[in-house]
Amino acid sequence: MIEKQTLFTRGEGGYHTYRIPAILTAKTGTLLAVCEGRRDSGSDTGNIDLLLRRSEDQGTTWSEAIEITASTKQSEWTWYATGPGAGLAIERGPHKGRRNMTLRASFDEAETWPVALVLHSGLAAYSDLAVAPDGTICCLYECGAEERYSEQIVLARIQPEALGI
Repeated sequence: MIEKQTLFTRGEGGYHTYRIPAILTAKTGTLLAVCEGRRDSGSDTGNIDLLLRRSEDQGTTWSEAIEITASTKQSEWTWYATGPGAGLAIERGPHKGRRNMTLRASFDEAETWPVALVLHSGLAAYSDLAVAPDGTICCLYECGAEERYSEQIVLARIQPEALGI
């Protein structure tokens, strides 16, 4: 009920690091996955491109990444910050930190959160959600092993039944 595939891997495609994933469903039903491609290091500043991959089949297969910086960043900008459209980070309590990428679901206007589905049990960071036209829930997130949370950007495709929907 959960399928995962890596869309970007650290050190591949001419980039040192990939960060800050975002995903959305276009009006046409195409899924668009966007992230930063950091050429020289994992730093938040430096030679950073904006990359895009497309899926026309609910996230099963993806186009090669294309660099879209010139068409999205105005030439007079010296620096820009990308990011997913929404997100929460837990900073206090027993679940603080960047571990255990978990998808939670509420069915009562966020009064309670009875469903918690762990997508990645190791280090994880920025993530974003979209719903494909067939109802598949798509979570695009950064993850890694024990020392680095930005080794990969992974897409998890979750069937609604996995959340009790």
